[in-house]
Amino acid sequence: LSSIEVFRGPSSLYNSAAMLGGALNFNTLSADNSPSARFRAEAGSYDTFRWHGAKALMTSRFDATLAGTHASQRGYRRQNHEDAEFFTGNAGWRVSDHSEVRLFLNYSDVEGELSGP
Repeated sequence: LSSIEVFRGPSSLYNSAAMLGGALNFNTLSADNSPSARFRAEAGSYDTFRWHGAKALMTSRFDATLAGTHASQRGYRRQNHEDAEFFTGNAGWRVSDHSEVRLFLNYSDVEGELSGP
């Protein structure tokens, strides 16, 4: 996320008359406010391995940001492990100076096994 705006109580009325309790405005990263490419990897004890990569593309009317994350770890016992993958996409098309269409895609797969009762 780029930022979150909080409108408390009646100050959110400009959004809608039904928002008397307040409103949240989530501003997500898009290609024009994030780095064009980034990658990070780390490894450690117990076969810990993590990586994260992201790519941003932008033209005059279209922008897209794609990101992927993997995390895995093996415990010191056979039944201790965790594997997780996350992929996100954010694509926008600027229809005019005052409107745009934005599509968000999210995928996650988490598998883990922990010892215990």
